[in-house]
Amino acid sequence: MALMKWRERFAVNIKEIDEQHRKWRDMLENILGGLVEYTRVHFATEERLIQQSWYPFFEGHKKIHDDMIGEVELLELRHKSGETSLSIYVMNFLKNWLADHIMGTDKNYGPYLNSKGIV
Repeated sequence: MALMKWRERFAVNIKEIDEQHRKWRDMLENILGGLVEYTRVHFATEERLIQQSWYPFFEGHKKIHDDMIGEVELLELRHKSGETSLSIYVMNFLKNWLADHIMGTDKNYGPYLNSKGIV
């Protein structure tokens, strides 16, 4: 099920406004696709920096990234197939994962990279 299915009853019968409302709805539908792509970009940046710095826990950190990308891709696939919606559960999962990842694994490499001159 989509996050918000456009229905004609949403129309205010002002062409420009209705087109903008439809576009807004489409943008909401692309949240997961954008999240998957941005996650890949962000993780690639992190991995490049920690690998360049010879961070000793690189492989474990990369595995965590790979697992998260897999989970987000699965959410996107399930959403596109109509199996799941962008529910409160999904949004909380993403929010909690992000907070846990930053406060856990990312905070671990910060001081190490700083000691290598990366700020």
